[in-house]
Amino acid sequence: MKRLFLCLVFGFLLEGCNQAASPPLATPVASPRSSGGGAGCPGGLSGAECDAYKDGIKAGVSDRAAGQSDSFRRHESEFDPRFQASYRAGYATGWYNNGK
Repeated sequence: MKRLFLCLVFGFLLEGCNQAASPPLATPVASPRSSGGGAGCPGGLSGAECDAYKDGIKAGVSDRAAGQSDSFRRHESEFDPRFQASYRAGYATGWYNNGK
């Protein structure tokens, strides 16, 4: 909806306005847009935070393959609470996008 609004406001001058938007995740997750930091991690993530993200991906892929719900909370004992946002973002990537 936001993309359509921007396209209308700017008179279809934005590049890619005619391309279909990808469907949103069922669970909203804040994730950085640029790719940088550690290999396989979104921009800004490095060290233990990047590791939490990667661990979240593995858990999400595993849970989806096992037919479990999309609840990262079942893994709360597996990550440092300081990196919950990174783990959650990785989990959503794993569960909804098969780690891609």
